Amino acid sequence: MSSAIKLGTRSSALALSQSGHVAASLRELGHEVVIVPMLSPGDLNTIPLSGLGQEGIFVSSVREALLNSEIDIAVHSFKDVPTNPAQGIWLGAVPLRVDPRDTLVSRWKSLSDLPIGARVGTCSVRREAWVSRNRSDLQVVAIRGDINKRIAAMHSGEYDAIILAAAGLLRNDLTSEISQFIEIRDLVPAPAQGALAVECRNSDAKIKQFLTQINHFESLNAALLERRIFSRIDENDNTAFGVLAEFATDWIRVVADISNPDGSNRLLLEETEHFANTSETQAAMQTLEEKIVAQLKSHQTSLGNVI
Repeated sequence: MSSAIKLGTRSSALALSQSGHVAASLRELGHEVVIVPMLSPGDLNTIPLSGLGQEGIFVSSVREALLNSEIDIAVHSFKDVPTNPAQGIWLGAVPLRVDPRDTLVSRWKSLSDLPIGARVGTCSVRREAWVSRNRSDLQVVAIRGDINKRIAAMHSGEYDAIILAAAGLLRNDLTSEISQFIEIRDLVPAPAQGALAVECRNSDAKIKQFLTQINHFESLNAALLERRIFSRIDENDNTAFGVLAEFATDWIRVVADISNPDGSNRLLLEETEHFANTSETQAAMQTLEEKIVAQLKSHQTSLGNVI
């Protein structure tokens, strides 16, 4: 093409790393790409995420630049993107998803090895519930900052352990920091964790066509199904929720859980739907969505009551 594709992203180390992967994929297809880093409102605040009270704080600046034609595409961690559609913006691609699991980063090998009273850093209600459910004797402490700052804080002794998404560590070549990969059914991931969302303007037909070349069908559908389920659950600071969809040749499996923030009254679900060919994929996704949502909503009425 006659000019470079301007790729907008947050300026954090993780965002630049994952955007670099997207840029590399586009360059392999013959496109020239320039990465344009920028700060988001979420980067400028240091208070815990639960206290910010604003959806989309990590994507708003990049989306605004996209709508103003300052950039051609925007790359986000998909789990940071609001579930409601944004006017004028098109989800052009979800590249191949990276490991969706959570990890423990610590001087100790696992959560069970941590000493009584150890400090575990996270701002996620979902992760806090996992810690409390398995080790109620530990302290869960809020943590903010990019991935390198969090790891540095752990090594300095401010925390005895922190919980991070495997995807960020893998994309930043930081796998040596991982003490424990947490199994899916022990700590069900956040919706779309490990997936990237690559957006463009709805009116930009040429860029839309380019982005189809880096889209991964199964990763896209899995992330969309997880987000659809999430959008129908009344999640708040008093609810811990996770969901993961897995696609195979002829089946889709969804694992989901919901509990109180202290991990009590947990419901863990697993449902599988088979299909004969790809034309039946959407119908299978819809069936699974209805099954999972019905059970989650029914159980949610009991949350707040320790059983």
